[in-house]
Amino acid sequence: MTSSSIPLISMDNILANLSTLYKELLNRIVSHPTTFAIGTGAVALAPIIIRNYISFLSLKPGFGIANPLIYLLSLTLKFGLSRETKSTVEYIRNGELKGSWLKSPLPPRRGQPPQMGWFPAPHRQVSQFASQELNQVFLKNI
Repeated sequence: MTSSSIPLISMDNILANLSTLYKELLNRIVSHPTTFAIGTGAVALAPIIIRNYISFLSLKPGFGIANPLIYLLSLTLKFGLSRETKSTVEYIRNGELKGSWLKSPLPPRRGQPPQMGWFPAPHRQVSQFASQELNQVFLKNI
């Protein structure tokens, strides 16, 4: 094969091919907008979902197994059935909380409460763990 038999690619050919590709892509987007929107959303959300799934796996299994099906179940619980649990505003608004049953107010908490995992199941504390000595005492007495 000689160098004279190799076809030369001109800039005009490249631009014509890119123009054809662009028109074909635009035609497919216009003819399938829902598919394009779902695909674009999936590509945009993929890094967030992957990072969230890795954090789910780091909580250790709560149902005995940790797999994508359990992850989807946990997301369903989070967005479908969960409610705010750190204040009494919802109970006051619904008329369920009329006063306090405590004889005296609780002392203020020292420091911050432990951080909890984002998922409702498995529900795990992710900070402020007990010491090894306390764990040994606990395990010895159960």
